[in-house]
Order: sequence, then structure tokens, then C-alpha cells
Amino acid sequence: MKSIEAPTPEFSTTNIQVAGVDEADMVKSDGKYLYVLAGKKLIIARAYPPDAAGVLSTTELGGEPTGIFVRDGRLVVLAQDFSSPGSSLRTSVFDLKDKSRPKLIKEFSLTGASYVTSRMINNYVYLIAYTPTDLNLPSGYFGQELKLPEIVFDRKKSITVPAGKIKYFKDEYFPAYRYSLVTTLDLNTLLVSNEVFLTGLTQEVFVSQNNIFLTSSGSGNVVPLMEKYLNSLALAVPGQTGEKIKAICGSSRSPAEKILAVEKLVGEVKDLKVDEEKMARLVEESAKEMALFYDQTTVHKLNLTGQKVKYQTSADVAGRVLNQFSMDEHKGYFRIATTSHEPSQWQESTKNNIFVYDEKLKPVGQLTGLAPGERIYSARFLGERVYLVTFRETDPFFVIDLTYPDQPKTLGYLKIPGFSSYLHPYDENHIIGLGKETGGAVIMEEETRPEPSGIIPPPPPPP
Repeated sequence: MKSIEAPTPEFSTTNIQVAGVDEADMVKSDGKYLYVLAGKKLIIARAYPPDAAGVLSTTELGGEPTGIFVRDGRLVVLAQDFSSPGSSLRTSVFDLKDKSRPKLIKEFSLTGASYVTSRMINNYVYLIAYTPTDLNLPSGYFGQELKLPEIVFDRKKSITVPAGKIKYFKDEYFPAYRYSLVTTLDLNTLLVSNEVFLTGLTQEVFVSQNNIFLTSSGSGNVVPLMEKYLNSLALAVPGQTGEKIKAICGSSRSPAEKILAVEKLVGEVKDLKVDEEKMARLVEESAKEMALFYDQTTVHKLNLTGQKVKYQTSADVAGRVLNQFSMDEHKGYFRIATTSHEPSQWQESTKNNIFVYDEKLKPVGQLTGLAPGERIYSARFLGERVYLVTFRETDPFFVIDLTYPDQPKTLGYLKIPGFSSYLHPYDENHIIGLGKETGGAVIMEEETRPEPSGIIPPPPPPP
């Protein structure tokens, strides 16, 4: 008599922020098998049925594994490799047809790259990394062309990204330039493609089913500030030197050339006399404006269409973003939560903000000045709501309504001891806050009461 195999039971997936957008993990499961990164090893084990559970294979991996993806009989391992001078980011693809002997079928490395994050949407893996522009060059040496990003396939074939293929943003200045790399791997065809952008240090990243949002802090268009400073300097410096500065400002030179020319001019003048009152005011105003300039986040929007990654637009947002959960895309609107500082009191005066942008990253609505003197410790966007936890002495928990993108409004808040560093949705009416001196689920809303209404305490510890 033919035996009837029991159906595989339901199983939970790993934690993801956006439905349909998988994130790399150290452990994956398909309900029947477990795929585990343990140190520098990949372990595949049968998990169901229980009487057949056991390890099927152990595969040695190179580098420092950071995460895996599993889909349709193929497994991807991402690893930071320090075996050669510098470092590289290695991606390895295994065929799982025989789980007792997973077979390496594709491997490529990004030379000098550091891992930022990755996502998998359908059969496409998107790997986000960065490399410094002064790769392999001595610090401060500018007499040689910078090394361009490089991809190495199967540890043999090397392809350098042509300079003409690297996208840059002419109106932006970054204290330290980086190559931001977005590499796409098609798990069906094993085709690899790469897009490179000259940006600042890529920090937090949000990925929806259609777009990638890259962020860099302390960047943006500094040219207007520099030109304003030079024009003000001309007024503070009397005589011929001031007139020469005015002439430089009015010339057709590039902003960088103007700055260098003024620096050279001022450096050559002996016993330079200035209007001390005007200069003091200029220095104070410039310091405030530059502080505001650096206290902002540049967001680059990239569209995803299968293998293709295409730049769309950019925006500068006041303040700095905490992590990926401080960003979201809903019905075509990009929403972001930031903490900003007052330039005159950088350490003491903070405020928190919600900004809403349309598909072209044009501002639509904002809610600023939340919880003065505190900063965001956790955030979560869920549909038409955003939930914020700020902290300094107590833990204000805010519920903010985004039903009308142009009119964000606070529905209410609740003060909680300690702080929550992570918020996780439980159901439509509850969210779980995890952090220091917490552990309960905060009741978020009821049909007749949209503001936070209380805390469900955690169960007592076992005896």
C-alpha cells in the first residue's frame, strides 16, 4: 500500500518590512528545510517531518557571511571577503537540487566594496554596497586617476565599470564621495547587471516593490551657500581686495574655481584689514547656515523594473533618518521621519519631523517640531499611520495620521517608562515595542478611539 505523505505544516517567514520584499537573514526556511549560516558554514537541515529531522549537509564558505536568500531551488550567500588586500563583497549562488550536496553555480565579487543591505523581489536579488573613490590610493594623493569599480566573476574574469557609466549629481557636494553600487542578480538566468552612482556615504536604505531610496547625510547643493559667503566676504573686506573678490564672484568661473581664487587672493594679501563687526556677523550666520546644511539627508530614488535599475529623482530632507523603518512608500507617496537640530544649540535642542513627498519627491506635507529636546528611537509606518517613539527621560509614543498626505496630524501620544528601539505590528489594534524597560504591547487604536489607550504588560518571568 502506498503511504500518504503528510502535508507540510504552515510556517512563519523571517521578519520583513515590506510585503513581497524579502530581506537577507542568517536563517531561512521553506517549511520543510532549514538553511542556516553558522559562522563560516552553510548548514542545510530537514526540519519536517520531525521523525526525519536532521542535518543534510555542511558547506564551508569563504569570507564573513552576512545573509542568505532562498528561492525556487537556489540559495544565495552574501559575504564580506577580507582574504585579499582591502576587501570585497562576494555573492555565491548554490543549486539545491541535491540538498546533501549543494552545488556552486555562480559567483561574483565587488572589489573593495562594503555591504550596505540587500533585498529579493520575485526572482531578482538587489545588492547595495559602496566603495571609496580613493580606493588603493594614498591619502591626499590626487596626481593619479581614481580607480573605478570592478566586478570579478568566478574569481577569474574582471570587468571594470567605465567612467561614462557612472551617474553623478552635479549640484551636490559630499564631504567624502563614494561609489554607491546597486547590483542586480536574476536567479532564473544568473544574469548580473550593475549601476553605479557617485554619492556620499550610503547609509540607510528603504526598498519598496518598485523603488529603492538611498540616503546620505550631510550632503546636497552647497553652491548657493558658498556664493553667498563669498559675496558677503567682499563686503567685509575693504579696498582693492574687496573689489577683487567681487570681480571673482561675478566671473564665469565654476563655484570651486571661485573659492580657490578667493583663498589664493586672501592668502597673498599682507596685513589684511577687515570690518570686524561685519566679519563676526558673517562668521556667525555662515556657521548657522552650514550647520543646517549638514543636518539634512539627501534621498535618491531609483526605480526597479526587474533587471533594470534607473535613477528617478532626488530630494534634500531636513534632519537625519534613524533607520529603514523611518521611511516608507504608500500609494505613490514617500514618507520619512527625521530628527533635526537647532544650529545654535546642537547638543541640546532637537526636534522630530514627518515629511511627505510625491512620486517626483516634491514636498506635499509635513509635521515638524515633535517632542522638542528628544530624538527618534523607533518608527513604523503602517498604512495611513506612523508610530514614533522619542526619548530623553520618558518614552513618548506618538500616533500620527497620514490619511491626507498634505495634512499630517498627531492623533495622540502616550508616555511609557524606558524606550522602545523597535516597533512591530501585531494586529490592526496592537503594536509591540521592544527595548529597554519595556516588553509590553501598546494598544494603539480602537474603532472609537484612534489615540494610544494603554499598555498590556508583559507576562511575569518564569519561576
